[in-house]
Amino acid sequence: MRLRYVAGAILLVALHAEIHAAQSVKIARAFADESGTLHVALANGQDIVVPKEKGQTGTADIKITSDHQTVGWLVGYPNPDPDRAWEKLYGKLVLWRDGKVIRRFSTELVFWSWDFWQDGKQVRFHTGPLHGAGRFELHDLETGRLVKAIDEEVTQTLPDWAESLSP
Repeated sequence: MRLRYVAGAILLVALHAEIHAAQSVKIARAFADESGTLHVALANGQDIVVPKEKGQTGTADIKITSDHQTVGWLVGYPNPDPDRAWEKLYGKLVLWRDGKVIRRFSTELVFWSWDFWQDGKQVRFHTGPLHGAGRFELHDLETGRLVKAIDEEVTQTLPDWAESLSP
């Protein structure tokens, strides 16, 4: 009886390890096609097409974490100004891992820049109006929780996590 229990436990551990390994295939690269749809190419040769967000017309600033487990990108929307309809405004940051979107960050303004921080444990971004001062935010990647935020001032010295995000 005890031998069956031990054998069952070993089998469960082996299955869990195999499932986890299959789910965490490394991202080889990510790219947007001409329609703005994001493709994630995995190291095992699989190509995953990520469905567009509602109203999405473009994709920009695609980045992959250093461990090749997570990819992020900015979602482009058409400029509502008819004189600038050709211009895309980036109003959402999407993060994807293990076959699904794990986090979305939105702004009522535009994303100016973004990046992963702390080896992909955090995400940082700079948002604001088309012209004028913006806001820097640092978030925990797993929970989405806001860790720090700074409203931009011209004379301000920025902390390390925000400094390289300045336009």
